[in-house]
Amino acid sequence: MWSGKLICVESLKITVHTEGGERFSSDVCMAVCPYEDHDEGDRVFHEDELYVTMEARARLSDSEIWHHLGGFNDEGDSWDTQQYDFSHQLDDFWAHLMGPDEPLRQRLIEATSGMKDNWRSVTIHASGRVAIHFKDGTEKKLVPPQTQGD
Repeated sequence: MWSGKLICVESLKITVHTEGGERFSSDVCMAVCPYEDHDEGDRVFHEDELYVTMEARARLSDSEIWHHLGGFNDEGDSWDTQQYDFSHQLDDFWAHLMGPDEPLRQRLIEATSGMKDNWRSVTIHASGRVAIHFKDGTEKKLVPPQTQGD
C-alpha cells in the first residue's frame, strides 16, 4: 500500500534492553520492523513494511500511518489529494480485514446514508431497478432512465 507494505498482526510489543541490563517492554499498535543488515551488521529500519494491529484503526489517524509509509510525495498530486487517496486505500485495507464482502457492504451503507431513518430495507435488482421499503409499509420504486431506442 502506498510506498510500502501494510501488515496487520494480532499484537506488537517493543522491548528495549539497556546497557545496565534492564529490560522494558510496551505493547504498541504500530511498528516499523528493524532487521539486521547482513553486510554491515548495523541495525537499520526496513521502511517497506509497517506492522499494525486492529487497535491502530481506532488509536491512530490516517496521517500517522501514512507518514510511516512514505507520506507526501512532492512529485505527484497535491497533499490534500494524496492524503484523500491514502485514506480511501486505508479504509479498504481495514474493510478487507473484516471480510471479503465488507467493502461492498460499506459502499451500500454509504449510498443509503443520506436517506432518512424511516426506511426498513432496500432491494436492488440486476436490471437496475431499486425498491425502497419504508417502516410504515409503503414502497418507493426507482427505475433506470430509458435510453434512446427503448
